[in-house]
Amino acid sequence: MKPLIIVAAFAVVGSAQAQAPAVHTPKIYSCVDKQGHHYKSDKLNPECLDRDQQELNLDASPNRVVPRPKTEDEKSEDEMKRQQVERERKEKAAGQRKDSNLLSRFPDKAAHDAARRKALDDAQTAIRNSKQRQAMLLVEKKKLADEAEFYVGKSQPAALKRAIEANDGARDGLAASIANQQQEIERINKLFDAELEHLKKLWLDQRK
Repeated sequence: MKPLIIVAAFAVVGSAQAQAPAVHTPKIYSCVDKQGHHYKSDKLNPECLDRDQQELNLDASPNRVVPRPKTEDEKSEDEMKRQQVERERKEKAAGQRKDSNLLSRFPDKAAHDAARRKALDDAQTAIRNSKQRQAMLLVEKKKLADEAEFYVGKSQPAALKRAIEANDGARDGLAASIANQQQEIERINKLFDAELEHLKKLWLDQRK
């Protein structure tokens, strides 16, 4: 029976140790205020709430520094910095997604060149059509000019005047349209040129 008594005794001791409350280690806080007065307390010293305080071990050796509470201005500045970091993180992630989509669309220069040709097609077609129309209007203009020679020194018929004015207006309109389409071609090429330079870097990084 003795072994059973010994085992039971150990069980009681172990249970008592498990249920015993944890020992609370007191803390000591030390600081020096603006006037140079030194304070020590088991709580943060109210005289030094505007500065860092030193938490000490029981042997008075330094344990850690407890930073002073931040001012409202400092909190606002921290929040601005946090928001800036978050914006930069989102911008970086968006840039990475954009680059990934760009590489998916244009795995090589041939694909990019094909997209450029397609983007330019509408403007180039519009210019060709406008120039063809210009040529027709010039032929019509010559006929109208020949007809107008019959009325040198005389009053031209109203219908002839209207036809000449309409021809001039149409040719002016076509010239403006061609100029606009040429500007559009320039704009498209600039966009594709800039995109191509960026793609060259991405393609190079892929090969590394």
